Amino acid sequence: MHGIENALDPPPLITGDLYSSGEGQEIPKTLRNAMAELDRSQAMRAAFGDDVIDHYLHAARWEQAESDRHVTDFERRRLFERG
Repeated sequence: MHGIENALDPPPLITGDLYSSGEGQEIPKTLRNAMAELDRSQAMRAAFGDDVIDHYLHAARWEQAESDRHVTDFERRRLFERG
């Protein structure tokens, strides 16, 4: 609805292998980046309201904090092999 109401032109159609073409808009690759994008998105806040967006951000921040509290097997292997 945001695009229609604001008469936004859609991006050009991309055909073929999007992964190898390098075309198209990237999406956030980490939860931290996704939270930052959501937090500053006026379109999402207008569509869902501040209370909903803030609720999702709170849940995502909690999830990120819980993840940050733990060292993964990958991190152990990676850090020990450098030591």
